Amino acid sequence: MQRIFGYIGGSPIRIKADNMSTAVAKILEGGKRELAEGFNRFMLHYRFLADFCNPASGNEKGAVENKVGYTRRKFFVPIPTIADFNAFNQSLLQRCDDDGDRPHYKKKRSINELFREEQTHLLVLPPLEYQIFRHETVRVNNYGYIAVDKNKYGVSPELIDQRVQAKIFYDKIEIYYEHALLKAYPRSYQRGEEV
Repeated sequence: MQRIFGYIGGSPIRIKADNMSTAVAKILEGGKRELAEGFNRFMLHYRFLADFCNPASGNEKGAVENKVGYTRRKFFVPIPTIADFNAFNQSLLQRCDDDGDRPHYKKKRSINELFREEQTHLLVLPPLEYQIFRHETVRVNNYGYIAVDKNKYGVSPELIDQRVQAKIFYDKIEIYYEHALLKAYPRSYQRGEEV
């Protein structure tokens, strides 16, 4: 969502969302939601409101599910080979923009033209970008490595048995000791890899 907000130049006032675990920690009695801490902070930073679908109510999001199917068929069949996620995501945004040149099925005007009208109602983006990461305190093992998500990242043999902090982003891991950045590595999604 953060990348999309940046690309479209603002955040929506209200977002309709499914009950994904990254957003909803628990569904309470009466349909209220206990939000995941990270999603709650994200909402507060970008100032949008979230409306959540009722559980097991596919009828509430039929149009969205149809659009997901359309997008999958249009952009992911055949399954693309992705060598560089940033380059792929940039090309995907361009392909979506190109797809928006077609007329809306009901309004008979281009989707991009309709979106430009809606864009004037977006909330202004905050001046500082929200950092999305997970934080963990981990112990340096006897070989000078820490373990994050089944992979080992080299720190320093001098820190054996010390605790360090890992900031885990989707694409990188930053390792800190006593508030100082020690190392930054590209994040590995393999298992058992030594980085």
